[in-house]
Amino acid sequence: MASDLTIVTTCLNEEDNIESFIFRAVEAARKNSVDIDLVVVDDGSTDETAEKLKDLEVIYSMLKVVTNSPNKGIVESWRVALAEVNTDLICLIDSDLQNAPEDIYELYGAYQGSKGLDEKRFVQGYRVPEKTDLRAYISKG
Repeated sequence: MASDLTIVTTCLNEEDNIESFIFRAVEAARKNSVDIDLVVVDDGSTDETAEKLKDLEVIYSMLKVVTNSPNKGIVESWRVALAEVNTDLICLIDSDLQNAPEDIYELYGAYQGSKGLDEKRFVQGYRVPEKTDLRAYISKG
């Protein structure tokens, strides 16, 4: 069965986040009945990220891990990841959990709801800073 969506991410020294990111993305896909592929490019991590990804690749059949060695930077990592995609629909997201993997499916729903409007569609999410977000306060300063 062909996947509906490929989630693409890159990581560098994300040993503390990568397992949670993958679990949450896969679990949210299951809850939303979306068949996914998941491509992760490890951009030359020097911590335990690579080892964790090897273990996760055994657990999750939809996971494809690519390793850059040496580190090639985020732009080249995105290119490497995109070369592995076999679906028409792609989601690019950071693996450091700055954005919730569960939000992918809100975007997917918005995309699905836009069918018939145009051949070329693009859906983008963004974070709304909380009122307590010091960075937002300072930047408005």
